[in-house]
Amino acid sequence: MRRYKDMALMALMMVWGAVQMMAQEEGDFTFNPGVRYSQWVTKARLNSFYANKVADGFAVYDENGNKVKNGNTKLDYVPGLVAKAIVENVQYYSQYQWAQSWAKPFFYSMADYCNNYFTWFTTTGGSLDNLNAAKVLFGLYELTSAGGAYASDKVASKTNGNAQSALSKAMSGFKDHNNKYKIGAGTSACKAGHTIVEGGWWHKSQYQDEMWLDGSYMGPALFAQLRNYNGSDIIGDDWTIVYRQIQALWEMCWNPTDKLLYHAFAAEGHETYSKTWAGYNPTAGVYHSASYWGRAEGWFLLALVDILEQMEKATATGSELARLSTDWSARTLTGTGTDNYNTLRAHLAEMCEGLAQWQDEETGCWYQVLDEDDTFYADKYNYKNFAKTYNYLESSASALFAAGIMKAIRLGYISEDDYGPVARKAYAGLVNTFMATDGKEGVHLYSSCRSAGLGTWSVRDGSKSYYLLGNDVVVVTKDEQQTEGKVLGAFILAATEYEKLYQDNTVLLEKDLAPKYDIKKGETIECTASGSGSAITYQWYINGVAIEGETDSETAPQQPGNYYCTATADGKTVQSSIANVIVDGETGIVNVNGNENANGNSNLYNLAGQRVGSGYRGMRVQKGRKMVE
Repeated sequence: MRRYKDMALMALMMVWGAVQMMAQEEGDFTFNPGVRYSQWVTKARLNSFYANKVADGFAVYDENGNKVKNGNTKLDYVPGLVAKAIVENVQYYSQYQWAQSWAKPFFYSMADYCNNYFTWFTTTGGSLDNLNAAKVLFGLYELTSAGGAYASDKVASKTNGNAQSALSKAMSGFKDHNNKYKIGAGTSACKAGHTIVEGGWWHKSQYQDEMWLDGSYMGPALFAQLRNYNGSDIIGDDWTIVYRQIQALWEMCWNPTDKLLYHAFAAEGHETYSKTWAGYNPTAGVYHSASYWGRAEGWFLLALVDILEQMEKATATGSELARLSTDWSARTLTGTGTDNYNTLRAHLAEMCEGLAQWQDEETGCWYQVLDEDDTFYADKYNYKNFAKTYNYLESSASALFAAGIMKAIRLGYISEDDYGPVARKAYAGLVNTFMATDGKEGVHLYSSCRSAGLGTWSVRDGSKSYYLLGNDVVVVTKDEQQTEGKVLGAFILAATEYEKLYQDNTVLLEKDLAPKYDIKKGETIECTASGSGSAITYQWYINGVAIEGETDSETAPQQPGNYYCTATADGKTVQSSIANVIVDGETGIVNVNGNENANGNSNLYNLAGQRVGSGYRGMRVQKGRKMVE
């Protein structure tokens, strides 16, 4: 593990320097390997994100469990995804005393969500999406059970009991869904020889005989966790049921040539449903939709990794589980389910190979329509003409892929040597490509597809044109300053995996500097660090020169210029990004590389990169670029 972290730090420092120009053009930030992005992004967006176009947000608490801001959310798979990601982050950092100032407030926010909405969980099926919100409950249950990090907290007993109650309802919901909403043996796909689809869970009750990649994460991945939580079968031969849900999607949707999965398949054609799909053509033996949608494939990747993890937990206990967590060569199962486990491991390897093939070489991210780049456009859909709409790098899919690949590396399912570079490039790309400023301290994540589906309304035919032009397929733009919950949750999952795998917790910045500040004298900019180091010291710089006496986590700039901060603990130093600071409307002078002109003086530039003359250090420029001594 340490080897991975050292290799990653060297690689990412190289990426950091190489992609600055690209990051400045596309996003507001440049990836910084010295920043703990999970903490920064969670704190920035905890109380304000969106589920499609609906405003959401969790309540905010302080370290003592006092509510400082109300929440505005509901029980839904989108806030449920964000909550699950935050709880996984809390589970990791709750073991460190130095992290309690922010890990515990996040825990209180998630406990508040559970305790307010645990009664909303239904005992009936009909929607795998609705069941998926239960995933947040596992982490809360573990944190508040005997031996858990917060088992003695004042809200532990209440949270633990409510989590158990809601998980019991979720199990009942799966029983009902399995009884009412699954593919039968008499469907066309079964008759054509695709018998694996029998018993497959419909994505929702209104999508009769359809299975979507999305549903793999919402359904069987959750059901596998419930099976382990329960300690025995819930429906009967649960692991075979889980396997068949995934295997049905694989056999019906995997394209071995492109090494990608189509969005969905239908075992039977239905009017206004699968018969409207561009790809569905049973007479030609085609039962799937036509295109590869990024986020759907991201859900399937996470489902594969999570299910493999749960299959191992079901067969390894005590010392055996500890051995499997460190000895990658020992990661094979014995007894019932071995073949199924090994088959899913093989699928994961093939899928990761395909994703590496379609990763954008420049940014490390992936496109909305996975098998096309930004030269592809659509201008016709549903018999209507549109302005040319080009394919784009999509943030939620990119974050899901980064999270899934890193978790697969951490658990030993794929190798660091083969996929570490893919994962690290993807994670850096998330920051460089999709992160925008929100005031001085916050951030937004943009370029996420709000929604997509198949059939039932607005045509939704699953064609490439649909994923760019459909009425419900809208991309969140940078200037909207709205963070969609599906990219927020996926980003926090990715950040947590990155931090587990590659970061040294001795000292890390809790946030980075914004690219630009326009302040008045007396106002401060801040760059706090935290970690396991025995003592953290700071040093601020202007135009590359240390500022005497500025050795706290914040500074009040007295003159314009390029500022950055370093934080050091136990011999390790991390550095913030460089911020262009304007003070009282004045821009700074930059001496570029110390190069002297023919007169022996240095060329001077303002912060916009414009040459303003020559002179000595310390000169300043007014807004009109008039030089002032």
